[in-house]
Amino acid sequence: MGANAVAIGRPVMFGLALEGASGVDSVIDYLHRETVNTLLHLGANNLGELRSEHVRPAAAPGTYEPLSVGAERLG
Repeated sequence: MGANAVAIGRPVMFGLALEGASGVDSVIDYLHRETVNTLLHLGANNLGELRSEHVRPAAAPGTYEPLSVGAERLG
């Protein structure tokens, strides 16, 4: 479906610089909570359940419209 890995080095390094080991733990905990929350919104129990239908392509440059404009267009 896409990436085989995700780089999280920068947030981890920021956590380390700000709070040492507990900062790293905080960053990892935050990323875990966000992942679980996203999976719940998608109706998936784990990353292995994600399929291509869970992903929308990004809008082409210049085609983005605010939600309010899209809602008006749909009536």
